[in-house]
Formats: sequence, C-alpha cells, structure tokens
Amino acid sequence: MSGPADAVVVDLGAVGRASVALVRWYRGLVATGEGDVDELGRARTELATLPAQPGRLGWAVRLIVRGGDDATDEEIVAAVSLLCDAASRAAGPSAPIAIQSAGVAPLRRPRCQAGTVTQPTLPGLEPGGAA
Repeated sequence: MSGPADAVVVDLGAVGRASVALVRWYRGLVATGEGDVDELGRARTELATLPAQPGRLGWAVRLIVRGGDDATDEEIVAAVSLLCDAASRAAGPSAPIAIQSAGVAPLRRPRCQAGTVTQPTLPGLEPGGAA
C-alpha cells in the first residue's frame, strides 16, 4: 500500500536527537524553577541545524528556534511537549537514564496514601437516597 505522491516523511530520529538538549533544559527548569539561558540557546541552535520538517513537529521546531515570538504560552508549552515526546521516542527505553545522567532528576508524581482517595458518589446515587 502506498501513500499519496506528495507525502513527506519526518525524520523522527533526527528531530528527537536534536531535541535532547531542549528536554534537559526543560526538565531542569521544571525541577528547579530556573533555566540556564545559555543552555536554552544551545538547544535552540541544535534544533536550528535540522532541515525543514513538515507537520506539527516542524511547527514545534520552528516555534522554538525563533524563540516563541508571537506565540502564546500554551503554544510554547505544546511545542516543547511535542519535542520532548519526540526525544523520548527517539531515545527508546534508555531516555530516563540519559536525562538522569545530565544531573536532573526525573519528574515523579507523589503517591497517594491508601484510603485517602475515594471515588465521589454520583448525583442521584447517594446511599439511602430515593431513586
């Protein structure tokens, strides 16, 4: 089965590898609340070396490379999220190890204590209530 003649293939591996520096910078920003501007500049320079990419990944690369000019906060976060996802997919199962080796702890959600979270009762289904 072949696709349309104008279909363009995105080099996910290249985009992912070029995004690793951005991922490390972003994880450091989230973990500490501080981001090194020079490190972000290097990450943007690395992304700028990519050939033009089509689609959403291309949009994300272009937005980050140009510094988010005329973009909303939501668009910037969406672009960084797409590139973080591309980097983790390109790196495979070793991605968390590579990020930890950069001196940044992986993000972890706090665990809930057993019995502290309960399912809310749906309206009309309260115990002892009329049906």
